[in-house]
Amino acid sequence: MKRLIWLLALTLLLPFASLNAQDTTSTTFNYQGKDYPIYLVPTDDGTVHQWALVKKGRKSSQFIDPTNPDAGLIEWVGSWRTLSAYFPPSEMQAIPTATADQNIPIDVKGPNLQLFGNMPLEKAVLAPDGSAVAGIEPTSLCIYTFNNDTKNCFPYPDGLGGSPRTIYWSPDSKTIAFTEDLQVFLQESDVWTLDTVTGSYSDLTDDHITGNLSATPPLPQSPLDYIPTWNPTNDDLYFVRSEIPDDHSQMSAKLNKLSLKTGDLTEVLDLSPILSTSSLCLITDTAMIGPGLHGVMTISPDGTTMAILVRNICSPGQEDPNNGVWLVDLAAQTPPHLLISQSQLQSGMPTYRQDIALIPSAIAWVAGGSGLLVTSSNVQYAVLPPANIAYYVDVATGSSAPVLDFSKARKDELDFTQGTAHDVPYGFGVSADGKKLIMISSIPSLSILSLDLPPDGSMPVRIYLNQDAPKGIDMRFSTAGTDGKMLIAGFLVTFDG
Repeated sequence: MKRLIWLLALTLLLPFASLNAQDTTSTTFNYQGKDYPIYLVPTDDGTVHQWALVKKGRKSSQFIDPTNPDAGLIEWVGSWRTLSAYFPPSEMQAIPTATADQNIPIDVKGPNLQLFGNMPLEKAVLAPDGSAVAGIEPTSLCIYTFNNDTKNCFPYPDGLGGSPRTIYWSPDSKTIAFTEDLQVFLQESDVWTLDTVTGSYSDLTDDHITGNLSATPPLPQSPLDYIPTWNPTNDDLYFVRSEIPDDHSQMSAKLNKLSLKTGDLTEVLDLSPILSTSSLCLITDTAMIGPGLHGVMTISPDGTTMAILVRNICSPGQEDPNNGVWLVDLAAQTPPHLLISQSQLQSGMPTYRQDIALIPSAIAWVAGGSGLLVTSSNVQYAVLPPANIAYYVDVATGSSAPVLDFSKARKDELDFTQGTAHDVPYGFGVSADGKKLIMISSIPSLSILSLDLPPDGSMPVRIYLNQDAPKGIDMRFSTAGTDGKMLIAGFLVTFDG
């Protein structure tokens, strides 16, 4: 009977005892109906207390001990402004610094150095062999060559309607493919190339029509070619060809293959069924909604499969069942299939900011073609990090996981409330061999993080830190050379070994 009475008494007392136990996950304490911030308060005996500041004073202040509020207010002599606010222990894993055996000599040059003969960096791309960088200037395409530190520019030819928005190096680093700017400036578009050895331009799909699609009188009906994509195993150039129907319904979209060796043009398959259902909405590689990798169309290392990123750019607020990453068999033996939908690329964001959907921004294959890196973003998150999440998607299963998971992050860990902050990458690039994901972070200072691909569950490691480095810039693509160079977020990163 006594034991029963004792157990009942203990049960009744436990709730009251818990009132006096400090909640280590809270940064405030409620005292007499009002929340007060908790500070780390040192006393003469060397103890640092977690007390709530109730009444501020210039020379002394009054605190309450959350573990013993019945003891009343505590007078503490000193300036409360010298105290540090209390923050609960983080539930996020810290980024480790690379060990000696993980470290690789690295050289980093920032956008403040007027790289590549002061070339505009937003649309600059590194040649696959790392020998040169190509960039778009108002009146010409320019090539900066590393071995002689020179920049040569090639004025745009007659017949080209304006300047291109994006450029694509061939696998042998000798040719650059591009089209007129269809998506932004509504220019009638053909597939063009620049031979970087001779400096000559060629219109590979010349329909003898040039001009703006909104012109009056209207241009004659003509095919629109865009997003030239090289097969990494040969000289075949793939691109999308569309035509605008008279009733302005959904545009057609046919994947075509052009052989630079023979000049043969072949229609591979009709992409229309997998695209956005919004009228006049086409695949675009120019909509800047997040960090670029290899763009929105990229071919697997073995040259057999194309990954295509489908996004409803026309109506981003609407869910579209086709939004996501699609895989296309270039031999057209099997129909395209949706590898992963946009709705499956939403994890990893903090719980306090999951009200706005992320939109995939770019894709890149990893070594061996076993998986894809996908970056997702939303411009409405740009002010407060994280604005971007990178995912690894397994091609065999369609499963995905964020490379860095911020779901357990508190707002005070990422909004600069605390004196220190976690690494929040904004630039992502895949090495030329597809075995490394390199990330650029500027919080709390410039860090370069490295992750082996495909991921095995390990955290990335920090391989570079610089307190004084400049902020990066948004770039159309992240590109890498086989010689160890990478161009990411305006930084030229060179690995030695």
